[in-house]
Amino acid sequence: MIYDANTGEDTKDKTKEERAYAANPFVGEEYQNYCVECMPSHFGNFTHTYFIPVRPKCPSSA
Repeated sequence: MIYDANTGEDTKDKTKEERAYAANPFVGEEYQNYCVECMPSHFGNFTHTYFIPVRPKCPSSA
């Protein structure tokens, strides 16, 4: 169960430290069944690169 049966609230990490513990597969009982939220902003700045072909081709039929 990844929620509190009394409140209905999801049990998820609230800090970077909790996230590190909860994401570990060998975590202690206090972090079992946690919903680990890993947003891109948690990992710092990074960029995305999209490659769009100048002359696209139709895929061949299988």
